[in-house]
Amino acid sequence: TLTDLDLCGNEITSKGARFLDDALQKNATLATLTLPSYYARSNNIGDDGVRYLINALRNNNKIIILNLNYNIISVEGGIYLSNALRHNTTLTEFNLTYGQIEDEGTRYLADILRNHRTLTTLNLANNAITAVGAQYLANALRDNAILTKLDLSSNTIGNHEIHYVAETLQTNNTLTSLNIQHNEIEAQGIKYLADGLQRNTTLSIFNLVNNDIGDEGAQHLANGLRNNTALTEINLVNTQIRAKCAQYLLDALRNNTTLIKLNLLSLVSTAHGLRPPMLELHDHIRQSNASMRYFQTRNEEAQDQVDASVDDTV
Repeated sequence: TLTDLDLCGNEITSKGARFLDDALQKNATLATLTLPSYYARSNNIGDDGVRYLINALRNNNKIIILNLNYNIISVEGGIYLSNALRHNTTLTEFNLTYGQIEDEGTRYLADILRNHRTLTTLNLANNAITAVGAQYLANALRDNAILTKLDLSSNTIGNHEIHYVAETLQTNNTLTSLNIQHNEIEAQGIKYLADGLQRNTTLSIFNLVNNDIGDEGAQHLANGLRNNTALTEINLVNTQIRAKCAQYLLDALRNNTTLIKLNLLSLVSTAHGLRPPMLELHDHIRQSNASMRYFQTRNEEAQDQVDASVDDTV
């Protein structure tokens, strides 16, 4: 019995989506439907294709994962999808990266989040979401007790916008993974997030790759880590943190016993180099028998040291 259907990069277009709709309304076993584009081969389902697929979402009570990544879906398609999800009681994962739903389409999807009872994973990466869309989502998450993974990477969310998300972190007790890499978050935005992390008890995976948080942001983040007892993984690749400012993180991690993975690849070297603060952190890991098992930097000698430290503690 067919349970997973992957039609990635098959140039289906809206016409093919119509045929799929007819079949899916009669299907009682399919659980995963994957329809993204692939490199030069696009499905180009678009808004018209979504209009057909929403019938399946309304009437098919088996599909739990829907992947529409890399299709030409705009605000109109976002509205169609939100209307379908309003009546859907089975979907747990929805991927819509590289769409064009923007803030207006996000508003409709956020409205669904308030009352949807099964959706646990929502991926809206690269959808031109700005301050307005971020606020819609943050407000919805205050009322949502189901969603565990949210991906907002590669949008245009800055310091002001992330403030809404940070406030939500203080009260939301279900979100476990937040991906906001490739946005426009700087030190002030990290301060907001750090305040949220001090009060959050569920977020375990936090991705900040390619945000220009700098040394000041590292200090704010360190303050958030001191009392956080939930985070297990933080990715800080290419965040413009200088090597000497790893000391902020070191001081915070003396009191943190839950963080397992810290990624500082692309740490900015200084005249003092990467070695002193990093090796001190390695010593801390070894001596305190801390929980951290994966610590990455771009300095190979330092990486060898932490690998040895981890071996000693395992």
